Amino acid sequence: MENITSKNFFKTHLPADKQTWKLFLKMTIPVVIGELIFALIGFVDNFMVTHIPNGINALSYANTWTGILMIFFMTINILASMLVGQYYGSKQYSNLNQIMALRVWTYLIIATAFFIPVWVAPEKMITIVAPLDDASLESSVKYLQYISFSWFGLAIAWNTNGLLNEAGKSKFALFSAIGALLSNITINAIFIYGLKQGAESAAFGTIISLAVNITLDEIWMYWQDKNIWINPKNLFKITNKIFKVYAKRIFAFGVAIGGMIVIPMRMFLWNRAYPPGSVGEDYMRLSAASVLTLTESLASIFSATTAACGANVSVFVASQLGKGNFDLAQKNAKSLKGFHSLLSLFFSLLLVAFSLIIYMTGALSNGSQTEVMERMSSVDFDQSIISALSVEFNITDKQLIIEKAAANAANQSVLVLLTTSLVIAAVNPLWNWFYTTSAVISSGGRTTLSGVTTYISQWAHLLWLILIAFVIVPRSHISLPIAYVLFYLFDIIRLIIYEIVQYKFNWLINITQTHKS
Repeated sequence: MENITSKNFFKTHLPADKQTWKLFLKMTIPVVIGELIFALIGFVDNFMVTHIPNGINALSYANTWTGILMIFFMTINILASMLVGQYYGSKQYSNLNQIMALRVWTYLIIATAFFIPVWVAPEKMITIVAPLDDASLESSVKYLQYISFSWFGLAIAWNTNGLLNEAGKSKFALFSAIGALLSNITINAIFIYGLKQGAESAAFGTIISLAVNITLDEIWMYWQDKNIWINPKNLFKITNKIFKVYAKRIFAFGVAIGGMIVIPMRMFLWNRAYPPGSVGEDYMRLSAASVLTLTESLASIFSATTAACGANVSVFVASQLGKGNFDLAQKNAKSLKGFHSLLSLFFSLLLVAFSLIIYMTGALSNGSQTEVMERMSSVDFDQSIISALSVEFNITDKQLIIEKAAANAANQSVLVLLTTSLVIAAVNPLWNWFYTTSAVISSGGRTTLSGVTTYISQWAHLLWLILIAFVIVPRSHISLPIAYVLFYLFDIIRLIIYEIVQYKFNWLINITQTHKS
């Protein structure tokens, strides 16, 4: 049982000396940069289609399913990485290899479960998660079908890259991520700018970049430490003993996934609350999807420190538990909370600066501007809207009216992007604190406890969003940025929930003492 006091709070929740700071930074920086690069791959896809009308919407709707799949992978990774940390710390490499084999098979089965319905009923998959949007439907369906092939690559890459981080070889995971990003940019540039293909072609860069990433990961593992190399032959070598150890945590995986799955479901609710035409003026046709897709992309980049939470807890807490060093594990657990939060504060400041640059330059708004101009210039457009805007703008020339309306739409999109990004910057340190706490709880094998905590906190957060989307927004007609602030205020409650659970339950457990091979 842990005792929490206010005395010396900052001292106990930050690294105690320069050596510990250096040790944490040496492990964390490559992980964070690697995660930044992976996030940039998604951002590059969105960025490269901003000039294509409805391109952002098309990718947003389709990537909701990729986001759901990633939640499955991320949740299992956070919990299973603690098994890796303990077995790696106690040098039980055979058990470690079997755990990794089980993880790979689990991920591939999940990817297959998502892949099949995409090809059976692709349009239904899009309309389930998005409002009716005929302008984006065709591109969304094509992109979803193409990107579904990448899910098998993601299933493997999450394990190869994750193992490098969990084994303390994060700089090599970084090298792989760099190779993946460069290949993604190159392929996207060829198809989108060179061959002038539609938004759906952004999937090709993702598929190839994952193949590059997996290949490089395998090379680094074989070269650096064959004990952790994921040999394809070993995927079929699993003992009953380790299978039982893993199987006991399947319930925890399911519960945690049941909690984390609400994260991509949020976009579904935002899209319902703010459909096209509800953000800004109706003629702008802006929606939650057209703005929050970019906000979430920026959030994934500048909240990259959350990726280090699980990896660092695996290295500095779980591995120490595997060695029986409980005092050091407890000390590191506290220090990592403050360390991760402080580091994330730095990235939050970078997000603020980057968002201001986007706002002042009007970057990332070309798609909105082009879409408005093309739609209002068509012969089918309602001319009464042009007449109303003529009075509002005090302009009589139709072309000038259209240009003014398009400019207003562009300005509105970057303004909402700025305000929602500021919200993310504010809550980023909170995320890092309670994600670290969650990882600490599961580091001693308390995966079910961690999973239940995640489930309760996430669903409570989703219920709050449902209240905002279907009660507060329709009745008060608040703007998207204000609704966004209300939603993320709940993260304070989530932090309190995790802290109470860690305080009340013992997590200092060495699971390797009872599962030696």
